[in-house]
Amino acid sequence: MPNPTEGLQSQKNERREYFRVDDLLPTSIKKIDEEQAKMKGKTIPGLQSGIGCPTGVEESMEESINPVLWRMLTEINRKLTVLLDNTYLTSQGLLNIQVKKVSISASGMRALCDETFDPGDCVEIKILLTANTSFWVVLYGTVMRVTQIGVSKWEVGIEFFEMGDEVRNAVSAYMISRQREMIQKSEWIEGR
Repeated sequence: MPNPTEGLQSQKNERREYFRVDDLLPTSIKKIDEEQAKMKGKTIPGLQSGIGCPTGVEESMEESINPVLWRMLTEINRKLTVLLDNTYLTSQGLLNIQVKKVSISASGMRALCDETFDPGDCVEIKILLTANTSFWVVLYGTVMRVTQIGVSKWEVGIEFFEMGDEVRNAVSAYMISRQREMIQKSEWIEGR
């Protein structure tokens, strides 16, 4: 006969309010002061060369324009877009961010880091989420736990501060999209 307190006990042990997704994502985590940590999270369109760049509809070539000139103008436009995107990413501190192994939910994340933090540290997290479109999310949180897992390698658990509905919805949409991909992949593997 099942013990009625067993289900209650397992609910007490489960602390997660949201589901988690494990992934490898471009992620930056840096220590900040408490004043900066009071900022709300935000989303930034995913302008990263080759990943999530907004693509304009190619206009059809005018018959009055020389085809060679048209190709040159199209190539110049593409290169200018890359330069402007990189300038914008640099201004937002989003260029050359290292890919990290993360486990993310709508309330926090765990990440493998090359630097250590102390529990209670306030941090700024910049992470590129690639769902249907790519976008950067800037979140703020506090370090809850740090575990050294190797030489110069730490696993850091972070709880997010209030992020607002727009950011929470963006993170949730990414996680749902990613879980759907993983389910489809496992079904495909099982069907083989």
